[in-house]
This record gives sequence, C-alpha cells and structure tokens, in this order.
Amino acid sequence: MTVVIVALVFVSAVVGFLRSNVMDGGPPSCVQDYASGYDIAGGYDTNKAAYCVDAIEKWCAENHPEDPQSCSKAVETDGDDRNVGNKQR
Repeated sequence: MTVVIVALVFVSAVVGFLRSNVMDGGPPSCVQDYASGYDIAGGYDTNKAAYCVDAIEKWCAENHPEDPQSCSKAVETDGDDRNVGNKQR
C-alpha cells in the first residue's frame, strides 16, 4: 500500500511539474526557428518570420498584458520571457 501511495505522489508531482513548466503555454514553438533566421535552403523565409512575429505578439498580449511590447522584444531576442518585467541596471 505504501508503494502505491508513493507512486501516486510521484506521478502527481511529475504531472504538476510538466503542467507548470512544459505545458504552460510558453512562447510559440516557432521562436527557435525565428532566432536561427529560418535557414531554409540558405535563405530567409519572410512569410514564416512574419507569422512567428504575429504569434509572439499575440502570446505576449495574452500573457503579459502589462507590457506586451517589452515581452515581444524579449521573446524575439532571448527566445523566452524570463526577463520581462525585470529592471536591468
């Protein structure tokens, strides 16, 4: 019985971690491709870049309504939103 309880606690901890870190609706998946310049056969695909910028702006408006422009810039530059709202000195 103890093994079952420990297993349930472990599974719930893993699911909680995944929900908070992986499935949290983070920045769009295109961000990594955007950062690498959409290197499609040595060329830059402006359509994919434009769609990605739109997706980033939409995501930032939903998740950082206090400052969506800074969020968009941070995501486009860093690939994530970890610096949004942090004052740099």
